[in-house]
Amino acid sequence: MNIVKRRASARKVLKPVAKVLGVALALSATNAGAFGPVQETGPALMQHIWNQFNTLQSKVQEKTQFVRENTQWLQDWNQTIKEYGEMLVQVQGIVNNFGLPSAAQLTPVSPKYLVAETCGTGADLKDMLPNIIFNSKGDWKSQQTQICVNIRMMQNRKYNDAVYFMQTTGPAFLKSMDDIAQLRFGSNRLGDMNAVANDSMRTANEMNATIKNFEARIKAYDAYIDVMEANQKVVAQSALKGDPTKTVISDLVKTAALKTALSID
Repeated sequence: MNIVKRRASARKVLKPVAKVLGVALALSATNAGAFGPVQETGPALMQHIWNQFNTLQSKVQEKTQFVRENTQWLQDWNQTIKEYGEMLVQVQGIVNNFGLPSAAQLTPVSPKYLVAETCGTGADLKDMLPNIIFNSKGDWKSQQTQICVNIRMMQNRKYNDAVYFMQTTGPAFLKSMDDIAQLRFGSNRLGDMNAVANDSMRTANEMNATIKNFEARIKAYDAYIDVMEANQKVVAQSALKGDPTKTVISDLVKTAALKTALSID
């Protein structure tokens, strides 16, 4: 499955989740303390979000006066919350598409998780080789296995990045935003309001930089996987039809540039 199909599938499955996250997280800006550090993992994490959503929905009316008096601040704040929610949806999509059982604990997997099961006996003895040099006279089975190992190990790396974000980076940002909201709703003193404005800007900038870095890494992982899948097709065609170098050598995409982007050793 190529990158376009993977993303389209994730969007279709996660659209309702995105709506819930967007509303629930936006409401958190009008109810200080509603969101603290997230301790749950796996299915319990989504249940936690639903619980927060229901609580916020019943309490939002308490802040109607504040909403009327601080419209611009809340608009800026809700935009930050919205971006955070969108990133959570993307991370959740990666986790959902990885193929673990729904009740599995959300923890990192080993670099060679499911390598043998996916690529065949002995495949787990191979390491990732980022530069695949096609050899039309070589062992096609060995080349296919190596490419399969590369794909599986890169999928594991992508999943582990998503798990780290959900367990560590995401909750840390959520806690920072909750602290800012509590200070803002708890005081109208000029000094406190200035501090909130500065903290809000700093948190938004840090979040934006972290999100962009995460998105860039995910795109690089997907690009690498697409390259390996294209190479796999070339090797498979060679096994069936003989030496393809005169007609399809241009389809064998070079991967040296991706080695630097992904810091693959």
